[in-house]
Amino acid sequence: MAYQLLMKQSPRVPERMGVVCGLSGTGKTTAIAHLVAQTNSTYVCGSPNWTPTSMLADICVALGLAPVRIAKQMEDAVVERLAMGRKALFIDEADFFWSSDSGTRLSKASLRMLETLRSIHDRAMVPVVLIGMEDLERKLAYRQQLDSRIAQRIRFQPCDVHDAKVLAETCCEITLSDDLVSELYMETVGNIRRLLVVMANLEKEARTQGWESINLAQFRQVSGKKGGKSK
Repeated sequence: MAYQLLMKQSPRVPERMGVVCGLSGTGKTTAIAHLVAQTNSTYVCGSPNWTPTSMLADICVALGLAPVRIAKQMEDAVVERLAMGRKALFIDEADFFWSSDSGTRLSKASLRMLETLRSIHDRAMVPVVLIGMEDLERKLAYRQQLDSRIAQRIRFQPCDVHDAKVLAETCCEITLSDDLVSELYMETVGNIRRLLVVMANLEKEARTQGWESINLAQFRQVSGKKGGKSK
C-alpha cells in the first residue's frame, strides 16, 4: 500500500521517499524482495565499503547500465533510466551510511551518498526507499532535507502468535500443532527469521522420524526439552 501511494503521488507533491525500519529478523528484506519482484523495481543492498562512486556503480548494474568512472555521468544515467521506467529504487542496509549503530553523525562520503540519493529522487521523480534497522528513522530525522521528503514510514514489529501460526501453515512442509507453534513463538520472541530456522530444523527431524506432523510433546522429546526449558 505504501508503495502504491508513493507511485500515485501527485506531481504537485514531490515528496516520494520512504523509510522501512525494524529489528533484525522481522521480515523487512523478505517483504521488500517480494515487492521488488512483483513491481519490477530496482533493489540494491548497501555495503560498508561503499563510496559515492561505488554506490552509483551498484545502482547502474542493478538497472542494467554499464558503470563508468565519472560519478555525475552515472547519476545522470540512473536518473534517466528510473524516470523512463517509472519504478522505485530500494536501498537496503541503509544503516551502513552511519559509522555506528547509535551515532547520528555522517562522514563526508556518507553525506554525499545520501545527498546523491536525494538528487536522484528529486530529478527522476520516482520513489527512493531506504531500508534499515529500528533507529534508521531517528537518524534520518537529523537530515532535514531528506526527512522532509519522506512520505511513507513503515515500521516492522516482531510477529504475534497468530502470525506465527500463519508462517507454520504457509512455510512449513509438515503440520505443527497449535501448542507447539505457541511454544516456538515464545522461544523466538516473535522473531520471524529465528522462527523459520526452527521450523526448517523441525522439518528435517520429522523426515528423519517419518512424521508428517509434530506436536509439543514430540518437539520436547527430540529437542531434549521438558516444560519448555533445556535440561
